[in-house]
Amino acid sequence: MPKKSNLDLLLAIGVSLLLTSWIFYTSTLKPGSNQNIVVKKYNDFDAFYPYYLSQHVNVECRRLHVIGVSILVAMIFMDYWILISALIAISLGLPTFFATTHIEHGLVELSVLFLTFLLSMRYFKKSWSKGVSTLITMYAFAWVGHFFFEKNKPATFIYPTFSMMGDARLWFDTVTLAKPF
Repeated sequence: MPKKSNLDLLLAIGVSLLLTSWIFYTSTLKPGSNQNIVVKKYNDFDAFYPYYLSQHVNVECRRLHVIGVSILVAMIFMDYWILISALIAISLGLPTFFATTHIEHGLVELSVLFLTFLLSMRYFKKSWSKGVSTLITMYAFAWVGHFFFEKNKPATFIYPTFSMMGDARLWFDTVTLAKPF
C-alpha cells in the first residue's frame, strides 16, 4: 500500500485523468453526441506560436514575461522539484487540451495544470506554499503585462499548456538574443 503522501499524488493524477476522460467521452465518443463541436483554431504548438507572438507585441509585456520566466528559472535552479512538478502537470495538460478542443475556453485544462502542479509540489515538498508562490511568480508578471500594457486577454485562458510552452520559447529566444529584449 502506498504511503499517504504517495496517495496525494496518485489522487491528483487519477482525478485529472478521469476528468479528462469524462470530458472526452461525453463530447466526442458518446453515441449520438453532437457532431457540430467547436474546434480550437490551433491544434499544435508550431501553428500556435505565431499567434502567441502576435499577442505579445508590446515591449513592456514581453519584458515582463521574460523577467517572470527568469525568476522561475532561478527558482528551478534552487529547487528542481518545481521543474518535475511542471513536467508532470504539462504531461496531463497536453492530453487535456486535446480532449477539450471542442470547448472555446481553456479553464478545464488550466484547472488540470494547476491542480496537478500544486498536488505534485505538495507531494514532493510537503507544502502548498511553494507551489502557490511558484504559480504566482509564473503568472503575475505575464498577466500584469497583458492587462496593463498589451491590454488583451492572455492566451492562457484558451491555450494554457501552449502558452506555458510559448513563455518558455520566448524566454529562450530572448536570452539567446534571437528576439530583442
